[in-house]
Amino acid sequence: MSELVIRSSEPPALWEHFSPVGMVRSIWSHRELIRNFAARELVERHKGAMLGVAWNIMNPLLTLAVYTIVFGYIFGQRWGKGNIPDQFDFPLTFFAGNALFHVFVECANRAPTMVSSRSNLVRKVVFPLEILPVTAVWAAFIQSLITLGLLLIVLLIATNGAGLHWQIVYLPLVMLPLLMLSVGVSWALSAVGVFIRDLRHVVVVLTQLLMFMTPLFYKLDERISADHPVLRTIIADNPLSVIVESGRRVLLWGETPDWLALSWVTLFSAAVMLGGHFIFSAMRRSMADVH
Repeated sequence: MSELVIRSSEPPALWEHFSPVGMVRSIWSHRELIRNFAARELVERHKGAMLGVAWNIMNPLLTLAVYTIVFGYIFGQRWGKGNIPDQFDFPLTFFAGNALFHVFVECANRAPTMVSSRSNLVRKVVFPLEILPVTAVWAAFIQSLITLGLLLIVLLIATNGAGLHWQIVYLPLVMLPLLMLSVGVSWALSAVGVFIRDLRHVVVVLTQLLMFMTPLFYKLDERISADHPVLRTIIADNPLSVIVESGRRVLLWGETPDWLALSWVTLFSAAVMLGGHFIFSAMRRSMADVH
């Protein structure tokens, strides 16, 4: 009598999850699915609203108008860099930095529930769960491009056409580490969030702390350096600080980025992205057991 042999697939070796080639191949092979999911997410953000997807443009415009009235006219705060008119100086500078910073924060805050809230997809073996965090980052990236585009239009109007500098061509080099960092952190948080449901509450608190550790509404001036040198070093070495400052330099001030700082942040972000992919891939098989 012949024997019935049941073969079960062996989980891949741990080192196979730590593959840059596999990571890039996975994203590229599912690029159409990522694009479709991101487009649907942008449409559904304001589903049921009277203006619908127009709110993707109206929201940043209204936010910029509030910043300009409150900080530019009422408080009269100044950043003191570039050739931006005084009443637009602080609002535009803060708005530019916050548009970049918000990409990371939005992705990080959503990541812990990105996979755990889609139990129907987790149980589907053929569905590439790793694209869900990438989809959120891509949608946030598209929204940031809309926001920065509106910022440039307001800047051109406020400066009578003199506010656009050729250094803006370096913006993709600033956005690259931001996207890699956001994807890597989103992969890691979305994987851990499947098993630790309270993670989302911790992440919200940490991103709020990170907001104060990033120079969004203050400058790293000499006073901070003299009074709190350790704190100043921590804030200056924060990867998001480098990205925010580099973005302001190429968008508003007509300066080139700090290439040394941007280079190490890019390498660090690539390592975070690879590490996040490793964590997600290693935990992927166990996700279905939780749901």
